[in-house]
Amino acid sequence: MNIVKIIILTIAIIFLTACGERKSFIFVIDLSESVTQEAREKSFQSIYDSAKKLGRGDLLTIVPITGDAANQTSGNVIRIEASEIRKLRDKDLKEFQTEINQKIEKMRQSNKTYANTDLFGALRVANEIAKNQPPKVQVKLFVLSDLLNSTNEIRFEKDAIFDDAKKTLELAETKKLDWSNIDVYCGSVESIDLQKISAQRRENVRNFWQEYFKIGNAKRIQIATDGIGQIKDFIRQE
Repeated sequence: MNIVKIIILTIAIIFLTACGERKSFIFVIDLSESVTQEAREKSFQSIYDSAKKLGRGDLLTIVPITGDAANQTSGNVIRIEASEIRKLRDKDLKEFQTEINQKIEKMRQSNKTYANTDLFGALRVANEIAKNQPPKVQVKLFVLSDLLNSTNEIRFEKDAIFDDAKKTLELAETKKLDWSNIDVYCGSVESIDLQKISAQRRENVRNFWQEYFKIGNAKRIQIATDGIGQIKDFIRQE
C-alpha cells in the first residue's frame, strides 16, 4: 500500500470516528442505609459491566444518592471521559477501563451510607450533568435505587399522598425537570423500606416515576422491578 492510500485510509477512519455519536452513561446509585448491602454490590457490578460498552470519546458519570445532595454530593461525583485518540494496541481504552474500575472500587470500598435518601437532589445533579454534555452525545440515565425519596421534605414510604393515585401523579408535575432526548432506566433495588410498604403504594411510586420522566419529555422510559436485570437489553435497544 503506497503512502497516498495510507493517508486516505487514515483520514477516512478519523472522519468516521468523528461522525459517530458519542455515548454518555449517567448512573445514579443509591447509597442510603435502606438499600441492602447485596443490592448495592449488584448495582456497582452493573456499572462495571455497563461501562464495558463505552468506547473512544464516551463518558461515564456516577452520582451517589446521599442524604442531602446539596451538602453531601459535592466532591463525590465520579466523571470519566475516554480519549478520542487511539493509542497503540488500544492502550487508551484499557486506560479508560482501568480508571473506571479504580474509581468505582474506591466508592464501593468506602462503604459510606446515609440515613436519608435525597433522590430528588441526586436527580437534579444528574440533570445538570446531562444538560451540559458535549454536542452529539447520546445520553442514557440509569437510576439504581429503591426509588423512595426519604427526606424531611417528602417521604415516599410514609406520606399520605402516596396512598392516593391521583395526588401522586399531581406531585410529579410539581417536581418535573427537562429530560428531553434522554433514555431513562429506573431499576428498583431491594431495600428495607420497600419491603415495608403496601403493594398499592409501590404501584403509586412506580407510576409517579413513569409520569415524572414522561412530563419531562424523556426519549425512552423503562421502570424495571427487577433492578439491574434489564440493563443489558436497555443499552442494546435504541
